[in-house]
Amino acid sequence: MSSMIVIGSFLDGRLQGRFPERRIILTTAYLTTASIFFFLLTAWQSLELLVVAIAMFGLFLGLSLPVQTTVLTNVFQANRSTAIGVYNFFRYMGMAFGPMTSEQRSEAAADGRKTSSTCRAIRPQTADSPLPYALFFRHFINVS
Repeated sequence: MSSMIVIGSFLDGRLQGRFPERRIILTTAYLTTASIFFFLLTAWQSLELLVVAIAMFGLFLGLSLPVQTTVLTNVFQANRSTAIGVYNFFRYMGMAFGPMTSEQRSEAAADGRKTSSTCRAIRPQTADSPLPYALFFRHFINVS
């Protein structure tokens, strides 16, 4: 995904000269959303489709990130540094809170506490059945 973000960022430099920023942002937002739905539909089918879905998401995200920064600098001419700082703060805080909330939700599901439907889907149905991800994370959780 990271390499596709880099490739998308390089390609976006060429797109910004040819198309208006608003059109690029809207198009990449739609394509990023489509790649997320593609991931949801195909992630359980095969590893190859999972890699393709993640690569598509990275490419479309890489296409949209430079345009977002360009639009911010054009809109906030006087307070450019503050605008970019606030944008990056919330962007990176979202990256930090995502794994933390995901971990809390999966712990709640493993403990059997009432959570959202996503966590109920991965909770074991009986007391002796292991969690589906236990095969991969045996050293983190105690599965009998």
